[in-house]
Amino acid sequence: MKQIINFILFVTLSLFYFPFRILPYRACLFLGIFIVKILSPLAVKHKKIAKENLKFAFPEKSDKEIAKLVQKSFRHIGILLGSTLYAPRIDKQWLEKYLIHDKDSFKLEKKIRSENKSAVVIMGHLGVWEVFVHLMGILFQGVGMYKKIRNPFVDSMIYKMRSKGGIILYPMEESVSILKSLKKGYWVAFGPDQNAGKAGAFIQFFNRPASTYLGP
Repeated sequence: MKQIINFILFVTLSLFYFPFRILPYRACLFLGIFIVKILSPLAVKHKKIAKENLKFAFPEKSDKEIAKLVQKSFRHIGILLGSTLYAPRIDKQWLEKYLIHDKDSFKLEKKIRSENKSAVVIMGHLGVWEVFVHLMGILFQGVGMYKKIRNPFVDSMIYKMRSKGGIILYPMEESVSILKSLKKGYWVAFGPDQNAGKAGAFIQFFNRPASTYLGP
């Protein structure tokens, strides 16, 4: 029974994903924003959490300003949805057109690559981070880690989407493979977004202590 439910969910997500496989990039963004706008009235709990977090982060702002920030946050979720589902179609030409590249980091990247060294790249879940996954595959010898999804059909679908750009992905259970990749000269990317609990380091984030992993 569980497998049947998993498969039905997979088929539903596949149908939902289909428009993003054929529409132009800008259209995907607008579609993502539209979908989130339609569904946002159902996200009462998440809006409440967003409002509370923003009040902690910006205690000087009025309720009206906080409400506007919540609205902008949900709009960004729509952009993230559109970009994420478009991302498997990203190529080098797309990156050259849309990617804003810091000049200093670009020089550092060229230097490391010219010396044939491996590197560990760490970033937060900022902007449209799924694009970063494909960038690591297209521009670098990229390796990354991911957390498996319980639904095996959906897990396979997401894996194929994320690895389309050429990045090599290992599940968290195979962390030894990451160390082997570094020794072979690969660039390893980490985008942690999990609560590390007592095992992590507590830092101030949005005026609250938050536990994050200590890293490699």
